[in-house]
Amino acid sequence: NNQPHIGQWNLVRFAETLLPLFMDKKQDASEKQAHETELDDEKQKKAAVGIAQDLLNTYEAQYQAYWLSGFRQKLGLDVPQESDVTLIEDLLNCMESNQADFTLTFYYLSQLGKQASKADGALQQLFSTPDSVKIWLKKWRSRLDKEFLNDTERQKLMKAVNPVYIPRNHQIERAIRAAEDNNDFSVFHALHEVLQNPFEHQADKESYMLPPLEEEIVHQTFCGT
Repeated sequence: NNQPHIGQWNLVRFAETLLPLFMDKKQDASEKQAHETELDDEKQKKAAVGIAQDLLNTYEAQYQAYWLSGFRQKLGLDVPQESDVTLIEDLLNCMESNQADFTLTFYYLSQLGKQASKADGALQQLFSTPDSVKIWLKKWRSRLDKEFLNDTERQKLMKAVNPVYIPRNHQIERAIRAAEDNNDFSVFHALHEVLQNPFEHQADKESYMLPPLEEEIVHQTFCGT
């Protein structure tokens, strides 16, 4: 939940470094207009801040638009509806309260059709209370009635944005430890090979799909990793 806010904070810091360029741009514009009085430094700075602020003020709406568009794709929704935000947030809240793995939830969802089937079980088993996601699935399938794509078309689009494999922290940690402690890069190369095709299920690579066991959880990581 903090990611949107820290994204904007980073952009504000970036904008601060660009203020001198905005000031120069404003000054150049005034120099081309011989009859205008050159702005003093304080006025130039104020004008530069205004330029930056006007751009930064568009961040929230742009972020929300991309967030909504991205999650619609992950849910296989092609025809926007006002209720989509609620549908998305309901799923995310259900995932959080049931400790469901993010990547696997969307991957298994991309395998499902408009009708309930045995395939629902793979998704439900990710949730500590399976019945909670059953309720959501009914809402999702009802929402699909407003779409024009058939199951095959929709599943193809969903699988293109819902990966099977991601570089999970515990897998990365295994690669780092093997390399640093034992000069063994085979763990890294094996992980790297799997990640060349993250959207395709690969035979005998199930271990790379799984979230960490309790003893494998990485409690601290770094930007440089």
